[in-house]
Amino acid sequence: MHYNICGNCQNFKPKPGQKFFTCTSAKHAGLKYGMQVRPDTQSCDAFSPFKVSSKQESTPLPTKPPVKTPSKLRPTSAPTPAPLKAPAETRPTPPPTPAPLKASAKTKPTSAPTQEQPLEGPVQPVGLCRWGKVILVTALILIIALPSWIIYSCANRTTSVPVQTPVSMPLPTNAIVKYFDIGQGIWAMASDRMIAVYSPERISSYRISSGETYQPPPGEIFIFSTVTCQNIGDSPFFTRPGDFFLVDSEGHTYQGQTDGSYQISERYPTGTLSPKALVSGRILWVVPISSSSLEVSYALDYDSTPPLVASWKLPW
Repeated sequence: MHYNICGNCQNFKPKPGQKFFTCTSAKHAGLKYGMQVRPDTQSCDAFSPFKVSSKQESTPLPTKPPVKTPSKLRPTSAPTPAPLKAPAETRPTPPPTPAPLKASAKTKPTSAPTQEQPLEGPVQPVGLCRWGKVILVTALILIIALPSWIIYSCANRTTSVPVQTPVSMPLPTNAIVKYFDIGQGIWAMASDRMIAVYSPERISSYRISSGETYQPPPGEIFIFSTVTCQNIGDSPFFTRPGDFFLVDSEGHTYQGQTDGSYQISERYPTGTLSPKALVSGRILWVVPISSSSLEVSYALDYDSTPPLVASWKLPW
């Protein structure tokens, strides 16, 4: 029994639906080359039927001498495409396009036709486009940065305190400034009130009885002083920590803390002081560390001509 070499060799692997199969492992007269084979007839255009070897079928084949190629077709020197052509009488039905079927060792194709490459090669993974990568990186940055920003904002809100900035001069510009010594029992007196300033402190942090610790903003420092005020007139008047100002050597004026940003033990009260009533408490100022020649100032008498301002020089 004789078989066509392409239809019965282990390299004959056409794809379903293909009209032509490209075989790159054909061998004839000691030469390898490529060709196209019709899967329906399993025929090719280069060589005669031959006897299948024992490796290709398990049962022995009938004894029949193989068809010998005419000696004129055997290559005698360097292989050329011409010896690869089989005799016309043994050629099977030629394919519709015989020109591409002629191949030689020099023109051996290195890959299958383009339409077969997606089927034989590995499937390439689909990646992200340029805009997809930009969106992905942006999303990752937001995912990482947003929680960090929220945590920082919460921590900063719980620990930060407002920076005390100089205010416009609340004291009369044409006032007469009268200085008094710092000390309990040393009074600055007007017609309806008398004021005493004592126990000044300059500290970088403090702790209240509840255990909470306060620190000033960077570059700032706390100034404390205890103030006593007594109504010696016949009419009530309003008093508060903001009536007491701290003035530095450059003329900057800082108002006593009244907004409650800092909790202070024994804070000076805010309210109306009745005749003969007396109040006492601590007042806090937040000023730059570089401030010098600080003075506590209080408008002692607005109605006098000119107005009278009482001042106490702090010891720093």
